[in-house]
Amino acid sequence: MSTHVSSFRATVIAVGLLALSVFIPEARLLGQGPVGGTDLKISNIRLDPGSVLSETQTLYIGYDLSFSYPERLFLCVQPQAGWEGSFMGCPGRSAGKDEIYATINSAGPQKLDSLRFVAMDENHRVVYERAVPVDMEFTEQAGYAKIREQGIGAKILSVEFLPATPARLDAKQKLNVSIKYEVPDGAALRVWALPMNSCDCIYESSIEEPRQSAAAAKAQKTVVRWIEAAAGAHIRKVKVKLANQAGVILAEEYIDVDFRFGPESDAQSMSQFPPSETKTRP
Repeated sequence: MSTHVSSFRATVIAVGLLALSVFIPEARLLGQGPVGGTDLKISNIRLDPGSVLSETQTLYIGYDLSFSYPERLFLCVQPQAGWEGSFMGCPGRSAGKDEIYATINSAGPQKLDSLRFVAMDENHRVVYERAVPVDMEFTEQAGYAKIREQGIGAKILSVEFLPATPARLDAKQKLNVSIKYEVPDGAALRVWALPMNSCDCIYESSIEEPRQSAAAAKAQKTVVRWIEAAAGAHIRKVKVKLANQAGVILAEEYIDVDFRFGPESDAQSMSQFPPSETKTRP
């Protein structure tokens, strides 16, 4: 199996849109809307591709936004409570007009009834919240149930940081995370090390590890992931996660750390806020 490397920037994401879209009329926007602290306006919400997706597909949510204050917002699109799957975190945007995209993935067949648009200021205070009703369905893909069962029993054995915590790094210097794990059936896994802050960060979001024999898998395997951050970032917690090719989370650990980036004069204390939330089928 070829190795695929990807990276995630907390402030920028670009995706190719498919031809079919669902547009959300302004009249269908519900909820309390702005809650104070911003003049944010969200419009032209579109969902790609269409209203019915396979459980293996990614739902892309595109929308236009404009605001003049505060200087910067972090914007999230979250699925309904109890969603089994994952969604993209909270990219930052500076005041002005922009177009933004978010993603949602499903851990199996299920319906998506609503989306929650949330904006936070740099102190992670919610300044905007709006619910949007939708009628989306992720349907079962033939044969995919077996893929969801791959890698069951995988374990994270150890996690080491280079440099070790606590540490101050140069802006954009790579923080390497060495992850040792095992997977009983030798399935190919996706491995993450995610900073649990909203910050101007880049991290190696996943790599599909080459499939190995069960005998080799029971021996310990080590991979290295990296995190970069801009000057002023302060990472206080890192989540290490193992998932199979269906996106089912097999193991995850939250590790308290203390990594600051850039000169001491640029340091900013950032409160913890996860870039993404995941929930897995049992």
